[in-house]
Amino acid sequence: MSRFLFQTSPLDPLTYALVPVLFCILALVAAWVPARRAAHVDPMVALRND
Repeated sequence: MSRFLFQTSPLDPLTYALVPVLFCILALVAAWVPARRAAHVDPMVALRND
């Protein structure tokens, strides 16, 4: 596995801290964009289209 790490130690604490933070930010953005779009739809229009 260490041969896939380019100039990074397998025990690099910055990498272990940064990767989960970046994934959480990515997940929040991925959930926020559709939620924001859905929040702008009138509920009666959404129910009539169903």
